[in-house]
Amino acid sequence: MKRKGFTLVELLAVIVILAIILAIAIPSITGLIHRATIDAFNSDAKMVLKAIDYKLLETSNYNIEGIDRDKIKTDLELGNDNYESVSVSMKDNQPYIIIVGQNKWDDLVACGTYTNMIVGDGSECDGELPTPMPPVIVNEPIIEESMSPIKWDKTEEKWVETTTGDEDWYDYANGEWANAQTIDGSYWVWIPRYAYKITSGCHCNDITCEKFTVPNGDTGNIEISFSDGIDDTKGGTVAIVDTCNYEDYLVNTECAKDSNGTWTNHPAFTFGEGIDKIELTGIWVAKFETSIAETEHACYINSHFEDCNDDTLTPKVVPNAISWRAINIGNIFEAIRNMATKNIYGWDGSGNGIDTHLIKNTEWGAVAYLSQSIYGKNDEIWINPSDNRTTGCAGSSASADVTEGCQFQYHTGNGQEASTTGNIYGIYDMSGGASEYVSAYINNGADALTNYGSNILAADAKYKDVYQVDPSDDAMSNYLLSINKKGDAIYETSECGGTGYCSWYDDYGHFPSDPWPWFERGGASDSANESFNGSFHFSGTPGGTSPRVGSRIVLLVDDNL
Repeated sequence: MKRKGFTLVELLAVIVILAIILAIAIPSITGLIHRATIDAFNSDAKMVLKAIDYKLLETSNYNIEGIDRDKIKTDLELGNDNYESVSVSMKDNQPYIIIVGQNKWDDLVACGTYTNMIVGDGSECDGELPTPMPPVIVNEPIIEESMSPIKWDKTEEKWVETTTGDEDWYDYANGEWANAQTIDGSYWVWIPRYAYKITSGCHCNDITCEKFTVPNGDTGNIEISFSDGIDDTKGGTVAIVDTCNYEDYLVNTECAKDSNGTWTNHPAFTFGEGIDKIELTGIWVAKFETSIAETEHACYINSHFEDCNDDTLTPKVVPNAISWRAINIGNIFEAIRNMATKNIYGWDGSGNGIDTHLIKNTEWGAVAYLSQSIYGKNDEIWINPSDNRTTGCAGSSASADVTEGCQFQYHTGNGQEASTTGNIYGIYDMSGGASEYVSAYINNGADALTNYGSNILAADAKYKDVYQVDPSDDAMSNYLLSINKKGDAIYETSECGGTGYCSWYDDYGHFPSDPWPWFERGGASDSANESFNGSFHFSGTPGGTSPRVGSRIVLLVDDNL
């Protein structure tokens, strides 16, 4: 009779044999999988380094040391889901990368150069392991209903419309400031409300911060704490020194020392005073210097604007345009104020809920300080050296000589060095191009005040920064009185107001006095010494029509306006 199966003894023997085989095979299989995982992570890390090589070929001055987990995706266009954190440095003239893995690379660290990559637990790496940055939360940009949020499409190399809910709209942790457009095509950049402190390169009477002299006469350091709504203290977690409120600005106090190694609020986000005061969660600043519509260029003659002081013209904020100049400060102030009631920009023309005005010193300072922080370029903004003041241009260095036309447009590698973020998301033309009128003056009774800006003198205090005059009305004495101002990138970030290269980055500083009572900022591209220019430059001006001086616009959106 034939047997039809295993006996119990035979079955048990088979199970024992299989168990022995599995006991031998599983470690080998597990080892093979682990080695395959290591090899795959090794190849993945090398792929990132290869992408960095391609990026350097495309943009020779690309800063690889700024690469982190997010920039793997945004700059190199690679996936980053399996990276917890990333850092890149130069070692022996080669990019050296450290990647802390997650998900399928969990518990592994890849580090090394393209020719010598190691994957292990991180103990083999040369240098400290990078740690993930906590999320940076800023006040959400407030847009007028006709405004469009936009983001940069790296593949198509163009701006595309997005939505306010798009997580890729902005990322201040990586210097990607929020951009938007109005219907006329003008570009705006959101500066969220923040508190700040200056930890070096400031004026000190004590040991709360380093004295003004900074290494190599270069620049100081600014720390930024983004506000929660209009709460600069973040619920009491940030201690604010606020000895100088908006209403105190006409009193000779020491407001500029509030930021000496301590946190203080920034006056750019307080609009108005008394019962009419509005606390803002942020401001929109023109991405480029003011230009006008091409259809209105009939007044562009002999390489600069002539007879363009008609406030019926249409201010625009676009790249690759000739900046609007040869208009006195009062007329450009009026033209920009009139924007709020022109429906060409998309709003209803009533002026309700929006405000447009010529940028003030404090608002200029708000941009400069954010740029000089870890959330901005945190380095010198390159000059726009264009001889015809084309907006958004750059040269080959921070202090390049004047060039014919636009050498590098704003979206190119060099062009982005002229941005407040060092990338395409920032604000341009803050160094060179045209010098820019700001709505600020020293109250010295000079004829130029009434001759060129009587409407500004009569305007509400929220539209201007007014500075005290010393009885001697000389530049240095007037400058010393500016200690009662903070946030304007003047006294806090310079050490002389007479004549000299005494502001951060050795930018030129000359404080207004009779007969030049108005302020201009940034410097012009045709200055005799190109280091004259910069975001920390300030000087006095008569305020009349000049082919060298343009302007910049601030747009506010708030239901209380």
